[in-house]
Amino acid sequence: MTAFHRLGDFPSMASALDGLSNLAADQDAPANAAIGYGAADAIRETLGTPRMPDEEAIVTGQREKLRAALGPDELDRLTGEGHALEADAALAWALEAFAEG
Repeated sequence: MTAFHRLGDFPSMASALDGLSNLAADQDAPANAAIGYGAADAIRETLGTPRMPDEEAIVTGQREKLRAALGPDELDRLTGEGHALEADAALAWALEAFAEG
C-alpha cells in the first residue's frame, strides 16, 4: 500500500484498504475493518471510482457482519472515523493498525 500511495495510485490504495478490511472482518477485528472501509470509501468518493461489482458484493456482506458484531451506531461511527482520514492519514493508520508483530 505504501508503494501505491507513493506512486499516486489511489484506486489501488483503496483496493488494498478494502482487502485489509476484509481480512480484519474475517479475523474478528471489526473496528479496524469498519475504519478501513470508511477510509477506502473516502478515497473512492474523492476519485469518483466506485468498487467493481464483485468487490462491492464482498464489502456489503462484510458490512452486514460488522453491523451484527458492532451494532449500527458503532459501525457508522467507526466508518465515519475512517472516512474522515485523508490518504496520508489513512496510510499511516493502516500501517499501524495492520502491522505484524
